Amino acid sequence: MIKQVTDGVEADIGSLKIRNLTIVTQADGSGVLVGTFINYAKTTDAITSIVVNDIPAVVSPAQPVLATDAPVTFEGAIANASARIPGLNVEAGKRAKVVITFASEASTTLDTLVVAKDGDFANVGN
Repeated sequence: MIKQVTDGVEADIGSLKIRNLTIVTQADGSGVLVGTFINYAKTTDAITSIVVNDIPAVVSPAQPVLATDAPVTFEGAIANASARIPGLNVEAGKRAKVVITFASEASTTLDTLVVAKDGDFANVGN
């Protein structure tokens, strides 16, 4: 099930929850992923890839581990992961196709809003 209750898209994939996923534009044409992943399963999982509009994201750590009840947050004050999409070149207000692949759960495709690097997102990325 996919919901959108904020700027960011939300999805539930088995025991994984994705919350408030957005992409923030950068001056160099790249994009930076913002959002939180939570695993409610008793076993760990991992994000094995993130691809946006057919462009592989540069993810750090390379395959973020999704431990039980330990959120993985991309960007922000409590961030413990990052994902930059080089050469994305999508203007704010448009949407981008984000494909997320996991080690255990099924992959998912999300139609994700691209937002400008201002307001709440002014400090995201470079």
